[in-house]
Amino acid sequence: MPVVLITEDGTGRSDANTYVSLTEANAYFEARVSASAWTNATDDEKKVALVHACRILDSYVAWIGYPSSTEQALEWPRAFVSYEKSGFEYFVDSDEIPARVKDAQCELALIMLSGDIQKVPDTAGFSSISIAGAISLVVDRATQQHVIPDVVWNIIQYLGARTGGGASVALCRG
Repeated sequence: MPVVLITEDGTGRSDANTYVSLTEANAYFEARVSASAWTNATDDEKKVALVHACRILDSYVAWIGYPSSTEQALEWPRAFVSYEKSGFEYFVDSDEIPARVKDAQCELALIMLSGDIQKVPDTAGFSSISIAGAISLVVDRATQQHVIPDVVWNIIQYLGARTGGGASVALCRG
């Protein structure tokens, strides 16, 4: 059964599953280079990617402010959202889905169509792994992958905090 997109329109819909409609996403990618994973995908694949991208954003970002309604399905719209950027303070209306959230959802959907962002290489996050009479794993936090890639995070960083990141692990056995 094909995915049906139900776009949040700022009213706090109880049945919404995306911040971006297919029409909005297609328009976004018309003005973006290197979007072949999007343009080559079927409409059904695009819809699945948009819904999944929305779920990931809402699961892995602690958005500032509070949901505007107790009935809404998604994290946006939100009340009491203000943020500072470049010395200026910005306010988001309680019935608004910021363009940055929509852009981040589109970018994440594109990345998802390009490959599985939740598949992590076996050695991700480690600066060294050795077995010489003992097992030694040394974590390199700088190389740990996030579910939300930096290119997407940079779009929305003023609107929340990352959650669900990799835990620090140090394992030595001798």
